[in-house]
Amino acid sequence: MIRFQNVSFAFGDTPVFEGLTLDIPPKCVLKGPSGRGKTTLLRLAAGLLRPQAGTITGAPEKIAFLFQDDRLMPWLTAEENVAAVLPKERRHEAAAWLRRVELASLPDARPDEMSGGQRRRVALARVLAYGGELLLLDEPFKGLDPALTERMAALVLESGADILMASHAEREAALIGGEVIDLQ
Repeated sequence: MIRFQNVSFAFGDTPVFEGLTLDIPPKCVLKGPSGRGKTTLLRLAAGLLRPQAGTITGAPEKIAFLFQDDRLMPWLTAEENVAAVLPKERRHEAAAWLRRVELASLPDARPDEMSGGQRRRVALARVLAYGGELLLLDEPFKGLDPALTERMAALVLESGADILMASHAEREAALIGGEVIDLQ
């Protein structure tokens, strides 16, 4: 369990959190309108941002982060983007991850040759291939239709990792399950 104890964080003079105390259970969805700090909380949990005050404890050693933007390397193919996070002896597994996200027919496609939903699934495949004790997922199903969202949510749950997800969608929160924390 990740624990935020009296955490304060601001971007310049704009406070995001002041004295936030929160226990994050193993499966949790952060909800709330844009600008309420969902992404910031994920970045704090990952150690990518440091609080100005307070402490964050309990984050595991190996964390996989699916950012809001896909962050695919444009010069690599879909398969190479997934393989990039795997140790050399396991890079052959990238094709299997593309099959699992229903993109087996696009191993040689570069990001600029894919739709937004396809890029999102390559990014998801990369995060799941990397693995980790905790998956930090920032709007993981954006650009996916409802049926595909269901299948990808099931794939995320199959990982067995703890999940901290930011989402605006009630339906996505329900698919992941666990506790919902509303950042109003």
